[in-house]
Amino acid sequence: MRRLFIAIELPPEILNKIAASVTKIKPKVNGAFVRKEKLHITLLFIGDPKLSDEDIINVVKEQSIDRDIEISGLDAFPSWGKPRLLFIDVKTNLSDVYRGLCKKLNVREETSFRPHITLCRIKGDMAAKFEIQTRFDVDEKFRAKKLSLFDSNFESYKKLY
Repeated sequence: MRRLFIAIELPPEILNKIAASVTKIKPKVNGAFVRKEKLHITLLFIGDPKLSDEDIINVVKEQSIDRDIEISGLDAFPSWGKPRLLFIDVKTNLSDVYRGLCKKLNVREETSFRPHITLCRIKGDMAAKFEIQTRFDVDEKFRAKKLSLFDSNFESYKKLY
């Protein structure tokens, strides 16, 4: 089963800053952390699409994104009370990009759209929210000029565009 998703790639200097912050919280979290080179801002998970890769790539190419992106803070899905996923919050409003992609790809919009950078899938216990949040110090801005399409099957991770 394919797992296609559209994302914004992060610049190398941002990846390095995130990796440095992750080393501060890693001993406090029991989970599977995403490797530095796989970090990205998830915009739209497509899954196993009905459209061809070529059609999806054309939509990704056509969707404009040229804007400053601000990332800051650490949060958890579904909540800090029962966290299953740690992520960095994207402060920039990207709902117009998301809605445009959904419309062009004929994908149903989720009411809870929240762009994010997945850091870790939690497998067990972790330190208190406050302790983790105070150790994690990522507050960055960068310019995004294009979107990318990825295919992931949990074991491999391939950029299609």
